[in-house]
Parts: sequence; C-alpha cells; structure tokens
Amino acid sequence: MDFNMMQCIYHEEILQVFKCWKELGLSEELKLARNQPPKWYIWSVTMVTNPTMSRQRIEITKPISLVYFVDDIFDVYGTLDELILFTKAINRWEVTDKLPSYMKMCFKVIHDTTHEISNIVYQEFGWNPIDHLKKAKQSGLLLRIHQRAEEYLKNGIISSGIPMVLTNLFFLLGYGESTGTTDIESIISSVAAILRFLDDLGTAEDEGQEGNDGAYMEYYMKEQQGWSLSDGRQHVLDKVSKEWKLLNKHCLSPTTIPTSFKTACLNVARLVPMMYAYNDNHRLPVLEEYVKFMFSNIKEDLMW
Repeated sequence: MDFNMMQCIYHEEILQVFKCWKELGLSEELKLARNQPPKWYIWSVTMVTNPTMSRQRIEITKPISLVYFVDDIFDVYGTLDELILFTKAINRWEVTDKLPSYMKMCFKVIHDTTHEISNIVYQEFGWNPIDHLKKAKQSGLLLRIHQRAEEYLKNGIISSGIPMVLTNLFFLLGYGESTGTTDIESIISSVAAILRFLDDLGTAEDEGQEGNDGAYMEYYMKEQQGWSLSDGRQHVLDKVSKEWKLLNKHCLSPTTIPTSFKTACLNVARLVPMMYAYNDNHRLPVLEEYVKFMFSNIKEDLMW
C-alpha cells in the first residue's frame, strides 16, 4: 500500500517535471541537448524521500537539469571563446549580446530558476538565500583547463554540480544561515568527490560526448612513472573509499548537519554508482529498469 501510494505521488510529480522542462524551452533551443527528465527526477526522489515534500522534489529537479545542460555546453557545444563569455556572464550575473542564443536562453533559465527558488524559501521560511544561490551557481562554472591532477580534482568537485544542487536543497528544506557551515561544506565536498571520481572512471564517452574535459586518473597517471591502467583505476577507487569514510563519519558522528540533509547527501552518494554504470552501448540498463518499474504507466518514449 505504501508503495502504491508513493508511486501515485511520483507519477504526478514526474508529469509536473515534464511540464516544467518543456516550459523552459531549452531542449527546443538546442536539439541535441540531453533530454532526460526522469533521470534528473530520480536524483530528486533519492534526495528528498518525505512523501509530503512534492514541491521540494519538483523544484530541486530544475537545477539538476541545468547541471546536465551546462555540462553539455562545456563538453560538446560551446567554443572556448563562447565559454569564456558565458562564464563571465554568470559571474557578473548579467547577459551580454555577444553570447549565442542558446547560451542567452540558458542564462535566463539559470537566473529565473535561482530567483524562483529564493522566493519559495522566502515565502515558506522567511529568509532570502539569493546571494548564496547565486554564489553556488557562479562558483560551479569553471573552464576545464588543467595541468595537474589535484588542480583538476579541486575544480572538478566544484563543477560537478553537487555543491550547487545541494546548496539549493539545503535552503528548500528550510535551513538557514544560522546552521553551521563547516561540516555542511565538508559533507557536500565528499559527495561531490565520489561523483567526480566515479564519473571519470565510467563515462569518458558518456552518451556520445568526446571526453575532452579530461579525467582525474588521466592527469594523475601522467604525473606517475610506470603506472599501468589498473594501477590508476585502483588509485581512484582508493580515493572513493577515503571519501566514503569521511561521509560515514559525518553521518554517524554528532555534527551540526541537520539529519534530513545528512540523509540527502548519503543517498546521493549511494545513487552515484547506478547513475554511472554505463554498458558498451552507453546506456544505463539498471537505471532504466528501475525507472520503468517506478513509472510503469507512462509511455516509454517519454522516458529517454
């Protein structure tokens, strides 16, 4: 009965997510952009498990979709000159006529979504997190030009999208500036590192992308002498294990982190392996079966 009840809730929410994504108009502006609302929504379902928090799940799906869209811009579509202009526009929080039309539209969606979420938080909880949300989006846009592994990792953690999404979620859950920040930044960093490492291991050719933004293992192996591919892979897995220990410490030890936010971070890290378990056809068979099970009465051609 509980499952049937939640499935009905999820069905209503995913239809709303489809509607919101269509209204944004990004997939029509750039036809080749990944158009996978169910995949983005699975992140939201995993983060926010409370049945009463439909609005939070729907709203957090919006910045998640922007992570994928901006990732496509940086990895596939944007030229270096365009990416420099786009990054400057976000940092200044104002659009420029020099941007191509799809970047202008993307900036508008980022701008409008940020203010929309800020208004929701203000209306429900009485404070406006706009400055924090703007900063999260600005810091998440980094040109991916690296020389050393640690430099790549530091920037890759920020540009993974995890800090931006979890910052949005933190405020949507009703937590404010008075909540301690050091522990929160640390747990977010561990989740982002887990995603970055596993993303780099499994998706160099993710869904037709060329992998031109490099990978941690690639940079690290260049700095070593005589390392095999298996040595590099084991090194990355050891780094993942270290981050999981830090994440478990945050979840099992007394900290200033609110319990619901701890759970959200933990669940995101748990979901990462399934999100990057690509097969030889660049598909996610485990995820696809899971989504079909959850949304069995939605047409398959709407799903992927």
